[in-house]
Amino acid sequence: MKNLLLLFTVFISALTQAQITITGADLPSAGKAFVMGNDTAPSVSLGTPGSSQQTWDFTTLTNNYPKAAVYDSTSLTPFAGQFPASNIYTYGPAEFFGVLYGGAPVYANQNGYCFWKSDTTGLWVEGFEAVSGPYANMPVHENAAELLIGAPVTYGTTFTDTSRWALVLGGPYTVDTTWVTGRTKSLTCDAWGQLNTPFGNFSNVIRIHENVTETDSIIATYNGIVEYQMLFSRQTTNNYMYLANGIGYPLAIVQADSNNNIKNIEYLLDTSCFAYSKIMGSIANDSGNLISSGVVYLYQFIDSLTPMLLVDSTVINSNGFYVFINVSVGNYIISAQANLTVCPTCITTYSGNANFWYNGNTIVDALCTDTMLTNIILAQLAPMTGHGALSGFIQFGLGARAVEPVAGAGVLLQQVSGGTVAHTTSDAGGNYSFANVPPGNYTITVDYPGLPMVSTYTVGVTSNNMVFNNLNFTVDTVHGNGGIFGANPLAIHNVEQVSPQVVVYPNPSTGQFNLAVETTIPCEMGIKVYSAIGQLVYQEPSTGISGNTNIIIHLEQLADGIYTLQTKLGDEMINRKLVVRK
Repeated sequence: MKNLLLLFTVFISALTQAQITITGADLPSAGKAFVMGNDTAPSVSLGTPGSSQQTWDFTTLTNNYPKAAVYDSTSLTPFAGQFPASNIYTYGPAEFFGVLYGGAPVYANQNGYCFWKSDTTGLWVEGFEAVSGPYANMPVHENAAELLIGAPVTYGTTFTDTSRWALVLGGPYTVDTTWVTGRTKSLTCDAWGQLNTPFGNFSNVIRIHENVTETDSIIATYNGIVEYQMLFSRQTTNNYMYLANGIGYPLAIVQADSNNNIKNIEYLLDTSCFAYSKIMGSIANDSGNLISSGVVYLYQFIDSLTPMLLVDSTVINSNGFYVFINVSVGNYIISAQANLTVCPTCITTYSGNANFWYNGNTIVDALCTDTMLTNIILAQLAPMTGHGALSGFIQFGLGARAVEPVAGAGVLLQQVSGGTVAHTTSDAGGNYSFANVPPGNYTITVDYPGLPMVSTYTVGVTSNNMVFNNLNFTVDTVHGNGGIFGANPLAIHNVEQVSPQVVVYPNPSTGQFNLAVETTIPCEMGIKVYSAIGQLVYQEPSTGISGNTNIIIHLEQLADGIYTLQTKLGDEMINRKLVVRK
């Protein structure tokens, strides 16, 4: 009887330990940051599914390279309205993401947002939005949303899920390719026990086995009619997620193939990182006097061809200091403007004490950084004493948006020999002007954070030639291909009204593609082909074209796969998907 009682006690104790339940409170949430290690050649045992307690020894894992996941509220992003069901997001290049992103179309070396929903039903992928690379500014929605971790979950719980996303490129008058990925999965809590990792030993852990079948298909349409549909690939994988209460992220994620051969293991290294940082510092003029009033702007840097996102602004306090709090991981540039009542000769200055954003220092807010100190010294300009006058108009144009004035843009008057002599700001109507300009040779720079000066004006002010009007600029804000052009805005905009036509055929192909281009005006054409991870694999030198042009592109040397053809026609960039299948 005593032996039976002892066995019964042991059984009840084991059963009690097995019954931990993962709920929505144990999943990622806003304000949480995690650092993971990644072992690309692990040698561990997965054990076997079953109701008996087991021990997984992952203490031999090595960190070949780190990854990170920093979660914040979707409402803080510029794309919140496009993903209304999402409540948290992560941002960065996908190569730094943890593998907990399911089938979301993330590209290794391109910045982008992953949008999630985390609630009492589990963790879901809602979609993805790239902000750089060939797929920038193209929202991709999971339809239906993909379930990554179901909740509540305990030993024996099973969830099933089917999800799909589609990426469409091109317009209705060309051969368009749609890349479609579908995922069907089961999520089964098949084991429990103790997990030992380099991060620590955890006695109450459950394991979720994710079995996924993923299909990739290509659909080609011409003028909205499906021309062909092809299943490109199908693969089955097994993932294993180890979870415990109170962590907020899996302790480890094992990625294995269809035969359970382990490919890599991602494991938790740190949960105490600062999810947010502070950026703070002092603002003074170049005479050494602290500025007691003004405004500081925080911009998120994307790339040198895309407008920066204005993330936040704050005031300079009476002691000459500013502070930004709750800053997420990312790359930033700061600009400071003094109240002209306290410094009438001060001009807008960027971090790194530069007058033009392009010359400013980028502030890298790295993971686990608490506070970054950035002091800015505002440049002062002496009043000009000449008789020259320069004026112009700044407006948006090209394919970015309807034509409208650009208000509040900084405009710099610079000597050809070097040095800024004057600064002004465009008014509500997009107009700017400089007065009292002394004789000399000058260039004009429009400061629109994130966009480079593509072309400008050189003006020679003399005693016989003092007034220059219609020095107009057009601001093109197309993601990844923007810029500022010194030319007649109306003329540029009118040229853009008739878009060139680009057709690629056959597609798919064994490697030889025909590129047919039709333009209404002469222009320069450049051709580049990128791999799925953004690597340049083929390039044609720029050449002048007009009317109808046909070119043969030879890609027979490339491996089977999906590629992006980037055709640059004048100031317009057109992307098309290419499929090489031999």
